[in-house]
Amino acid sequence: MLATNQIENFKYRITPDNEVIVHNHIGASATIMRSNETFGFTYIPYAEDFDTFAKTTQKEIERIQQSDALFSDENPNSVIHYSAIPWLDFSAITHSRMFKRKDSVPKISFGKVTSKNEKKTMPVAVYVHHGLVDGLHISRFIALFQDLLNE
Repeated sequence: MLATNQIENFKYRITPDNEVIVHNHIGASATIMRSNETFGFTYIPYAEDFDTFAKTTQKEIERIQQSDALFSDENPNSVIHYSAIPWLDFSAITHSRMFKRKDSVPKISFGKVTSKNEKKTMPVAVYVHHGLVDGLHISRFIALFQDLLNE
């Protein structure tokens, strides 16, 4: 979330009235798997401080794991849809969406971390509304994300 919040275009959204707005901060809507292998969507607000983010996220994970609901009570448009597929080292991925509903929320998926010759890699797929975000912004996000991982 630190990287996406530093790239302004990742904070653009299209309203139901076809207006483009920019949010001050973008949170996360992620899928959380439960012990029975079902999942629920969660809402995690943006927090620049990692300890605050980690505590909020852990509480939300525990809440979803105790629930059988598919969606969180909060489902704002000011999020990035995140998913993790830690079992798969993919080279490409697509996201399902309802084309009847206007959807300008970016989707970012992370895959399996692998190691080779002491170098770790992890696939990252970024799906965006091309009217709001293009390759320049995605490349800036990827570079910043890598820098943050390197810290």
